[in-house]
Amino acid sequence: MAKKDNSSDYRSIISSVRNHNFAPIYVLMGEETYYIDLIADNIEGYALVEDERDFNQHIFYGNDSDIKTVMAAAQQFPVMSDKKLVMLKEAQTMFKAKEAIEQLAAYANNPNRSTILVIIYKGGTLNATSKFLKAAAANDGVVFNSPLIRDYQLVAHVKDFCSSNKIKIEEKALSLMVDYIGLPLSKFIGELNKLVKIKTLNNSANSVTINAEDVEQNIGISKEFNNFELTRALSEKNYAKCIRIINYFEKNPKSNPGVMVSAALASFFSRLILAHYSDKSDSTLQQLIGFNSTSAVRELKMAMSNFTAMQAVLGLHHVRDFDAKSKGIGSLQNEYLLLKELIFKVFTS
Repeated sequence: MAKKDNSSDYRSIISSVRNHNFAPIYVLMGEETYYIDLIADNIEGYALVEDERDFNQHIFYGNDSDIKTVMAAAQQFPVMSDKKLVMLKEAQTMFKAKEAIEQLAAYANNPNRSTILVIIYKGGTLNATSKFLKAAAANDGVVFNSPLIRDYQLVAHVKDFCSSNKIKIEEKALSLMVDYIGLPLSKFIGELNKLVKIKTLNNSANSVTINAEDVEQNIGISKEFNNFELTRALSEKNYAKCIRIINYFEKNPKSNPGVMVSAALASFFSRLILAHYSDKSDSTLQQLIGFNSTSAVRELKMAMSNFTAMQAVLGLHHVRDFDAKSKGIGSLQNEYLLLKELIFKVFTS
């Protein structure tokens, strides 16, 4: 019998799956799809061997399935196998999805122990009062909620992924990727995996190290002109360089959309404000940055010396004003002209 596990620890769930210790029901839900897909892929990969799948693997999709068909498949016994896998993917796309899924409560109260039923509900969660969730949890099921990851949590999740997969990533490379790619985590991990594949083509070592040059060469980031360099130029209070970088952005708008620049600048000034009102110790500044980097701490201290707390507050105000105008609120100017106006205001406030 599968051990009951209602925690949000995806590692323990995957470990049980890989040890063929399956729960009768898995409910995978939430806004962050990366961990949902990771668990679902492991279940699909480990539940059955290849020659058992023709008769014992049933994959349904919410937009073209009904819950009675899914339930009927789950109630059937496997053919020439110990287990049967029934997966409902994209359950949130069903007609009146939450009401439909509630119909599985009766099944969850007495699940078929030879069936592995997986319900995948993305973009939100089922109601906390759901009878189906309660029944699944009470009968050795796994209920996994994958909440939305915030910007400040991204570095920790990436480091966790790298540690688990024997990937080393240099601080500048990580900072570039966080700045350029950002959330969602699924997109970030996808780009990181591309870099790993490229690095392993001619590398037989057990571990891989990603450096800034790898990121610049393979993810389309200019070595000189990117958001990372823009915030560095701001830290140095180098107006000419800031304008040069924005001119480059204007010539390469697909790689440098204003919304990404705005997010990087908002993060820069928000961090700067917090730094000014902190105890200003290196350990505190490292926490604000999100990773251990002496060079990043030096850069933040430089920014603090060049911008007062009030100037940082005004800078954040100017970024928000730019964000509104770039969306057509109060202005119809080109977003890169607005960016130049933003930089001018930052340097003259």
